[in-house]
Amino acid sequence: MFNWFKKKPQQNAFLDAVNKQGVSVTAKSVSDGLIKAHLTDYSLAYQFILQEFDGAARGDDIARAFVNMSSINESEYDGAIYRNMPEPVERAADLLIALTASVMPNMQLSVDLRLTILANVMKHYGIGTPPF
Repeated sequence: MFNWFKKKPQQNAFLDAVNKQGVSVTAKSVSDGLIKAHLTDYSLAYQFILQEFDGAARGDDIARAFVNMSSINESEYDGAIYRNMPEPVERAADLLIALTASVMPNMQLSVDLRLTILANVMKHYGIGTPPF
């Protein structure tokens, strides 16, 4: 009668930005922000990459292929997800999780964004060989 129980559509500014600007532009903006705010030096960025690679190595075929083609040895990232990381690395990881979760349930979009962001950070600091 009053429509009190009908859900209002949720606004998702991040998803809107991805749809409007595309994955590459949005990922570049996010990676630039992570680098400026949290991954301010090579060491922090490297630890972040190792932690993300440890997760990606357990992901879908595309994520695993990205890790395998990156020229970072598995012995470097294996178990990184369980290591204590400096606060800036944790904040960067938390932000990345929140942003990529906000595009769910589109898992492929989430993976594409995450890997493109990682590739941008790798390129910025000269870490490994980003596949794209």
